[in-house]
Amino acid sequence: MAEKPDRQEWLFRMISPLQVMCWCVILMTVFLCIAAASAVGWFFSRTANSTVTYDYKTVTPEEYLEKNYGNPSLGVPMVAEEFGLSENYFSIFFKETMGKSFSSYLEKLRLEKAKKLIAEGKWDMETIAQMVGYGSSATFRRAFKRAYGIAPSAWKE
Repeated sequence: MAEKPDRQEWLFRMISPLQVMCWCVILMTVFLCIAAASAVGWFFSRTANSTVTYDYKTVTPEEYLEKNYGNPSLGVPMVAEEFGLSENYFSIFFKETMGKSFSSYLEKLRLEKAKKLIAEGKWDMETIAQMVGYGSSATFRRAFKRAYGIAPSAWKE
């Protein structure tokens, strides 16, 4: 009469070492995909109350822009990096929470600040353009005219 194999021996006969290696590779691949996806924010999203610690204070994207609008390098790449998000995700997040694109919001903020500076009458247009974050006064003038239908120098008067 043939002996009945014990459980371990039976299991080893059913599963070959090659099958074990294949399953290990599959599980490792799945783990790495999940880790990579979570690193770029595909699975774990931030809420509308996302903040970043900046100058020892926690700020929202609006507060961050209010503090840094005068930086001519300010853009999606810079702000997304500050908040630890991909550029694409930050753009989508910003538009959903603010109701307008990042560039539209930043331009409106800069132009509103420029209007206040023009009204004070202390600076020329070149200086005001630099103060509010425009790289050139020509770009500032075009943006101002596009937004308000009047040149910034005419606004002054």
